[in-house]
Amino acid sequence: MLGKEGKKDALYATIRGCYVVKFDSKGNKVWQYIKKVEDKVLEDIDNKVNISTWLTENDDKLNFKMSSFKNEQIVVTADIDKKTGNELKFIKQDFKVKWEFNMMSGPRDFIQESFTNKNIGKNRLFDYEGIVAVENNKAFSDYIKSIPSKGKIFFSTYSMNGKLWLTESDNKTYYKVTVF
Repeated sequence: MLGKEGKKDALYATIRGCYVVKFDSKGNKVWQYIKKVEDKVLEDIDNKVNISTWLTENDDKLNFKMSSFKNEQIVVTADIDKKTGNELKFIKQDFKVKWEFNMMSGPRDFIQESFTNKNIGKNRLFDYEGIVAVENNKAFSDYIKSIPSKGKIFFSTYSMNGKLWLTESDNKTYYKVTVF
């Protein structure tokens, strides 16, 4: 995460974007990627405990994700060329949360995702990877839209080796795994 300025207590610093640096085996900087993100939701997050970041590797690119856990949600994703540090793709996406909690003392749902996308419908609940894929992967989005609406359906996604693995379930009668 990139802050507006250095602060003694980084936990309360204002987030202004993302910063990824690659070093070689001797500790020399190979490249750096800096992306400023102007967003009111990010600026208003008062505690960095409400932010998650991921850095994953797929084929010739790195994928950086940063998301918030506040009522107003945002997810930022950047695809970065592993060799050069050049930006291949950048997306900033807002979404809403429909919290679905399971009590620890009772039965647990198979998939526990809680993010909705207004373009897909309120009964489709995703994880962060799925929220991004709905807007940016046509095959994935077309598949999700083709599923008959019979109630809540939960989607858990995992990106690996350039493919997107989707587990879908109504948490009652079926589950299905599909690869895109």
